Amino acid sequence: MALDAALGVRLGLDELDAAVDDCRKALHLFEETLDIYNQAETLDNLATVHQRRGATEEARTCWLAAAELFTGLRVARAAEMRARAEALGP
Repeated sequence: MALDAALGVRLGLDELDAAVDDCRKALHLFEETLDIYNQAETLDNLATVHQRRGATEEARTCWLAAAELFTGLRVARAAEMRARAEALGP
């Protein structure tokens, strides 16, 4: 997906604020089109960016939201998202 490639470039260049903006724009688009799977994928990406920024609470929130969406879709990645959120600690 193009977002993954763009995100990879942003992360490689350490353009974390721009990466957050890109993820939020993509998330809004996927919400408007009711694309739940890509909403969850984008929340995973956004969580990764937040984690890189040191914003652990935001990362946890995004991973838990992604887990809920994946659970609703019966996608096994829900467990991975929960584990990432839990690994951030309390």
